[in-house]
Amino acid sequence: MDDIVFENRYELTKQFLRGMAKLSQKRGGKLNLWIFYCATIVLIILCIANIIIRQSILIRTVYALVIFWVTAYPYFIAPARYLRAFSKVGGEKISTYPIIRTIRFDEIILIQTGATALSFSYDRVRYIEETDEFIYFWIEYKNVFFWIENRIEIALPKNSFTIGNPNDFLAFFYEKCSEKKPLWSEKEFNRRNFIDMLPLTIFYCATSAYMIYQLLGRF
Repeated sequence: MDDIVFENRYELTKQFLRGMAKLSQKRGGKLNLWIFYCATIVLIILCIANIIIRQSILIRTVYALVIFWVTAYPYFIAPARYLRAFSKVGGEKISTYPIIRTIRFDEIILIQTGATALSFSYDRVRYIEETDEFIYFWIEYKNVFFWIENRIEIALPKNSFTIGNPNDFLAFFYEKCSEKKPLWSEKEFNRRNFIDMLPLTIFYCATSAYMIYQLLGRF
């Protein structure tokens, strides 16, 4: 193996993972978020109205559970799932937290989380984004269900480079990741996120429309 060109090491804590999950949810696209918040307002209004006329308690319950899941996901569910996945190595749980993640960049990308290591080629990276404090990149993994893709989202705190620095890394990383095929544009990335969230968006719209139809039929 060639010498390590860049290395980034940081701690995975619940607070860090919660922030990552919230960021992922926001990247579903502005339209999906607008639909989600409108559907939530519609739900509250329809629940109050349906309580008055005693209508469609089953649909209200199912819809409320889905809204709760999506709302609670970035705060509780996603961090717990991430920590649980990272805490099992060979069937045994890691009892010490926080978990240390080390990411090395040479001829491949090596991601070591605790005692678990994954490696990827640079052409698997499809999108890179920079903020004031982080460098984010998404690794194309596999299709989960027909049109829904699975992408591993990795965050690199800029102050956690143990080898190299953020500016030199970005120049190196963009060049390596686009050697075989171009990276996604921001428009393409948002389009794919929108498609991934489309089933849930359709569910919101269809359920809200049905509840409004049922409610209007009572008047």
